[in-house]
Amino acid sequence: MSNCLKFINQVELIEVANLSSSIFIPGVGVYLSPALTFRKLETVGLSSLEILDRVENKNRIYSHTLTCYLPDRFNVANRKLCFLLTAISGERYLIGTDSRPYPVVTFTDSRPESIASQCAVTMLVTYSNTCFYTVLDV
Repeated sequence: MSNCLKFINQVELIEVANLSSSIFIPGVGVYLSPALTFRKLETVGLSSLEILDRVENKNRIYSHTLTCYLPDRFNVANRKLCFLLTAISGERYLIGTDSRPYPVVTFTDSRPESIASQCAVTMLVTYSNTCFYTVLDV
C-alpha cells in the first residue's frame, strides 16, 4: 500500500541529539518540546513525501522518501539529522527519531541542458522504521 502526502511547503531539520526531550509514542505520534529550534531549509517550490508500508518478518515497515529542491546543498558531514515537514494543511510529520536507524540524505546537483528546466539541487531523504510519526500538539 502506497500513500503519497503531497503539498509539503516547509522542510526543517534538527540534529537527533536535540530530540532527547521529545516524547515518541509508537503508532500515535511524537510530542516535540516547544523549546526545540529547527533550521528551516529554503526550498524551491513544493516538496513531496511518499510513504510505503510493507510487512517484513511479521513487522510492518514504513519507508519514507522526501524529495525537495534547494538552491544550494548544505554540509551534512557526519551529523545525524531529523526532518520536520509541514503540509499546506498544517499537518506536521517527523522523519527520523532520536535513535537508530537515522535518515539518509543524498544530493543530486544537475546542470540542465534547457533554460526551461529547473536549476536546483535535489535533496533526497530516505528513512525506514517500524513507525510513522505525525507531530502531536501539546
